[in-house]
Amino acid sequence: IGWDFLSERLKNKLVFSGGYSKGEIIDLYGNENIPTYEFSDTRKKYQVKNSSSLYLRENDVLMFGADFLFQEYNEKEYHNDTNNIERIYAEKLGTTLTGMRIGGFGNYSLSIKNFTLNTGLRGDHYTILEETGISPRISANLNLNQIGTFAASYGMHYQFPTYLRILSMKGYLNKIKLQRNWQVAFGYEKQINKNIISGTEIYYKHYDREPLYEIKNQVRTADTAFDIFGTKRAYGIELYLQKKKKDKFYYNISYTL
Repeated sequence: IGWDFLSERLKNKLVFSGGYSKGEIIDLYGNENIPTYEFSDTRKKYQVKNSSSLYLRENDVLMFGADFLFQEYNEKEYHNDTNNIERIYAEKLGTTLTGMRIGGFGNYSLSIKNFTLNTGLRGDHYTILEETGISPRISANLNLNQIGTFAASYGMHYQFPTYLRILSMKGYLNKIKLQRNWQVAFGYEKQINKNIISGTEIYYKHYDREPLYEIKNQVRTADTAFDIFGTKRAYGIELYLQKKKKDKFYYNISYTL
């Protein structure tokens, strides 16, 4: 649900949103189809976000805003002792984590002829981990008219860890750090005609706060070290074609590798 306000120099957008997801895993034993392992993961998110754009000169824009995100994570895990004739559950685990993400951002866009420079800063505080992340970013666009538009960006990004099982992290919240990555991207965009745009983007990300996993032989779970960190990288390329004019027919086609 969103609400927009627009005046000669100010544009404001207020949005209320929410999401709910649930996943389940069930392992069955033999012809009796008796559950030997059950796992359910339920996640809820509710967010209110306000962003404003203040037009200072003809093409310069100051953007700022704040958002509040309520998060609830719930996991339940059941292990059935298949050696027991009565099939009684040997272990039942469950936990719930709730908390807020309180964030704000500012961004300034400076335009000089066909060159645009963007600088921004975002801050987020996660009450579940009592961790705060400050994420800076900078980008530049060069519009060469008929040749096309070239873009480059660089930034550091903090986010709530997406790779952790809530059951595993429950007793280690004071050791867990926000997920962090450095990212760089290069893009090119070409205006084919007044309605159609084609382009490509190449990106690279380096993560330095990844947990270390010890995979056990013949076991589907892994031990996690929360106070020892590893690294990982992600990279790819995207090609896209867009019809920007929003009449009765418009589209966005992309291919990502």
